[in-house]
Amino acid sequence: MPEQPARGGAGDVTVTLEEGVAFVTLERPAKLNALSRHMEERLLAVLEGPEVAQSGCVVLAGSGRAFSAGADLNDFEDAGADDLLENLAASGRVYECFGTLAQPTVASISGYCIGGGLEMALGADLRIADETAVFDLPEVGYGIVTAGAAYRLTRIVGTARAKELLLFRHRFPASEALALGIVSEVVAPGELRERTRDLARAAAALPREAARQAKALVDRVADAPRDVAVALEQATYVALSQTAASRGNLRMAT
Repeated sequence: MPEQPARGGAGDVTVTLEEGVAFVTLERPAKLNALSRHMEERLLAVLEGPEVAQSGCVVLAGSGRAFSAGADLNDFEDAGADDLLENLAASGRVYECFGTLAQPTVASISGYCIGGGLEMALGADLRIADETAVFDLPEVGYGIVTAGAAYRLTRIVGTARAKELLLFRHRFPASEALALGIVSEVVAPGELRERTRDLARAAAALPREAARQAKALVDRVADAPRDVAVALEQATYVALSQTAASRGNLRMAT
């Protein structure tokens, strides 16, 4: 399918659909893919568009020297509380939109992954970085807090580590992100694109409903009591066992 650009002076977003994978790219390299309000609007339009809807896996990456250097602070310098709340309910919901997509998602990270860029990446099911990646959550230093990252960060690294990263730590490299569990794998810069493609294609090749239900199941059971979690898992297993994909694959296995 041909590339579908979503263009604007404050940033572009492109999406291609290949072998069931929607490759979404932030295209604002001169500003290190900083997320202006316009950029958020265009990314939201792509995430809610037909290519992503048809995909079995979504990959988010940045162009040039960064995944994303975070929110474009020029857009929020003089914003009042009502303006900020309006933005969070409109284009600002793009972070939750990406974080709650039904299909598996991958953040492919090189260069700067800072502030809102890291918030976006934390919403992915899998994060892969190359050795150039640099991470930071500087919001508290600006006198604010993150707008959703604390929840996901705490679930990934735990309460103590989340406080450390928000309050005491500054930029840290890909090797430390790997040790903390923020990324699952670190590769050489020239290997990131192909490694990401391999993993995304494998995920997209899974039976669609099973992949979506497995993702949703993990999210649901993470904070559930044991008996509730087991009941949810068993109910999902029974429901999926009745699908055509399940029956066909089980027949081939026997």
